[in-house]
Amino acid sequence: MKKYLILLLLSFVISGFNSPVDVKSASGQENNTTPHLTLEIVPPEELNFAPELTEWLDQVGNQMIENDETSGAVIAVGRGKLHTQDQNSDKTASSTQPVIIDGKIAYLKAFGYRQVEPDPLPMQTDSVFDLASITKSVSTSLSLAILYDEKKFQLDDPVIKYWPEFDNNGKGVITFKDFLLHVSGIKDAWIIEWPHDQQIIWEKMAQRPMEVEPGTRFKYTCTGFLCLGKLVEKLSGQTLKEFTDQRIYGPLGMTDTMYQPNEELQKRVVTTEFGQGKYNDTKTDKWIKGEVHDPQSWYLNGIAGNAGVFSTAPDLAVLGTMLLAGGTVHTSDGKEIKIVTPETLNLFTAPWPIPDGIRGLGWDKRSPYSSNRGWNFSPLAFGHSGFTGTVFWVDPGNDLFVILLGNRLHPKSRNNAMNRQGGKIGTIAVDLLRDPVDSEEIRARAMKKVYHSPESSSRKDEKVLNGIDVLERENFALLKDRKVGLITNHTGLNRQGESNIAIMRKAGVNLVALFSPEHGISGISESGNIDDSQDATTGLPIYSLYGETRRPTSSMLQGIDTLVFDIQDIGARFYTYMSTMGLAMQAAADHHLRFIVLDRINPIGGAQVAGPVSDPGTESFINFDQMPVRHGMTAGELALMFNEKQKLNLDLVIVPIENWKRNSYWEDYDLPWINPSPNMRNPMSEILYPGTCLVESSNISLGRGTEMPFEIMGAPWIDGEKFAERLNSRIAFSASDGSRSAFDEKPLAGIRFEPITFTPQASRYTKEECHGVRFILEDINQIEPVRMGIVIMQELYNMYPDQWEIEAGYNLLLHRKTIDHIKAKAPISVIESDWQPDFDRFMEIRNRFLIYTD
Repeated sequence: MKKYLILLLLSFVISGFNSPVDVKSASGQENNTTPHLTLEIVPPEELNFAPELTEWLDQVGNQMIENDETSGAVIAVGRGKLHTQDQNSDKTASSTQPVIIDGKIAYLKAFGYRQVEPDPLPMQTDSVFDLASITKSVSTSLSLAILYDEKKFQLDDPVIKYWPEFDNNGKGVITFKDFLLHVSGIKDAWIIEWPHDQQIIWEKMAQRPMEVEPGTRFKYTCTGFLCLGKLVEKLSGQTLKEFTDQRIYGPLGMTDTMYQPNEELQKRVVTTEFGQGKYNDTKTDKWIKGEVHDPQSWYLNGIAGNAGVFSTAPDLAVLGTMLLAGGTVHTSDGKEIKIVTPETLNLFTAPWPIPDGIRGLGWDKRSPYSSNRGWNFSPLAFGHSGFTGTVFWVDPGNDLFVILLGNRLHPKSRNNAMNRQGGKIGTIAVDLLRDPVDSEEIRARAMKKVYHSPESSSRKDEKVLNGIDVLERENFALLKDRKVGLITNHTGLNRQGESNIAIMRKAGVNLVALFSPEHGISGISESGNIDDSQDATTGLPIYSLYGETRRPTSSMLQGIDTLVFDIQDIGARFYTYMSTMGLAMQAAADHHLRFIVLDRINPIGGAQVAGPVSDPGTESFINFDQMPVRHGMTAGELALMFNEKQKLNLDLVIVPIENWKRNSYWEDYDLPWINPSPNMRNPMSEILYPGTCLVESSNISLGRGTEMPFEIMGAPWIDGEKFAERLNSRIAFSASDGSRSAFDEKPLAGIRFEPITFTPQASRYTKEECHGVRFILEDINQIEPVRMGIVIMQELYNMYPDQWEIEAGYNLLLHRKTIDHIKAKAPISVIESDWQPDFDRFMEIRNRFLIYTD
């Protein structure tokens, strides 16, 4: 183990250096006409990334190795669509080797080992990986797109038109599109159970029975793509290897990409599992290196529609650039390389609804298999992953390609954490894009989506009206003739305390379905998984967005042309209702639906913005977008920001609040109070929440299971008296003798702390006596809850460094430097100053989307 760790550290030093690469054709022969083509590698800033891109991606790569998620990996991130007529700079034109000028690489680095056993070999950026199921996209789907361009088939053609033997067991209705979308309904095949004879394999494949009617069920399977690979052969008269070599990889100069890697590539191939013999008893067990890992492809001599292509990160960067450029790229020596037409490429990568989400034709987009997708990618993004630990995504909306080639199978098989890491890399890349923006143009575009009530200018009623009240006043004219899906819960009330469901039904709105967030439509469930149900009064289906899915699926959206969102938020980043809104917005964009937000006040005010902006790549259901802990925005303003930042191009309408002031609180208005969630029981707890909740993911009780959730905190190991004394010492006292807190560089105000003992009846520390503090809110206009939360974290670590789980505190704070500062016992002034650059940038972005400016 010690030897392994030493070699691992050594690999970090030398992994950035590559061995010389001979220029070979796709067939492995010297090629004087089509050299190996690559992209230029440039600093991240040249491609409008923040310079921190390198730091954050280095961190991901090192963590993958340290956490033993892979023995080695290569990460590449770049951008495309860069070609212009005059782009041939002197530097590029004078290069001895031509390069693709439509894209560039901002980050390319290797980590760990391409082989650990029997002899350690460090990973290199040109190491050759078994792409596994990425083959489905970069070989089979792309080959079919080229053949579609040539009018060799139509998507709705039945497969039997070109493969007559397939016409049995009801399979005559299966189309190319069905196979490409994994909705064919054919029963899976496992061809390694059949004789190792290709003629027999295809005879048996043609006899496969059906399980369900095509189009009624999404079931990701290799079987359909094995069949599609065969169809490429029938349509082209060539094997998949011949076709892809001659029509894709060869023309693009991707000489490191091919089925059945040649002798030269074998020297750089990444080793996978031990035991090729498990596929064929006549072969000797050995480390699999240079032979396809997938057993079904191996049975087809490594050339199949489901798996078998080997490649490198630089080669996939070339392919990603071609895809971003619409199917045609240009080289520095003046050549134009056309692979597929833009129209066909757009068709194959467009959003195609499937029962559980959205797929492309041979590509993933948003589906149950999309954990490897960047959280903040645009709806135009498409990609795929592979079983061996590989991820490849292209996002035309951000002119971005992301590549992670890992090896989770050597020297042992691991869970596929590479999917999650691939998604994180993509998320970081988008988070750190700094494309020049026209703020005035963005704001003008956003404000066009704000609904202008025909009655609001003539009315003198100064009572605050939420969006539902405005729409009700106008008899829901905005929803006339619309087929509506309503995303709501118990907080969807008008000023009179009436349910939005009831008043919409009364007004004749055509409600098709209801959708509920965390805690369910009644707001009382604390279950971690809420099932679909039916509304007892209306009979409408209630689709849970806090169960098996958190985004509306295609089947849920059937018969709907408009989604309406009406839920009361509380103004903190980690409160999940805004994530439900954001995910529903994504679904609406994917399905070309109108999305209407009935805006509601921010109950803790819209003037104070506080806390660190979440780290790049941390987006999740409790952090939908990079923002501070307290964002100071309404749901409508956030919707405008989400739409722009994620390039949703959504048919979005915001019905604004009337007569709301940003510097006001819930208590300033005569609105009916209802607990927005089971443990948020009064306006005071909402104000405290952005600070108190910062420690909830650690081993601290915040009073869940008592009568005062979020108004108290403690643990069995805390001394409440001493803890209260320490916290109170951080308050800026205004004593007559002029004395102030010893920490008056950034003191607390508007709050004091009393010692308390309590015993939760549920949740953390159930029926255990806890000691801690009660929060006494003294001045709503002085308290800074997030600063209070950081002070609490400081004192917990100062007093209980061994008992308090400070690392768990990162889970909601999501700012690594703050945790590090707390461990280093830095003053809060240093902590808050570290937030400022990202905070200032957020405020600049935020200001473009503020509807209410006073």
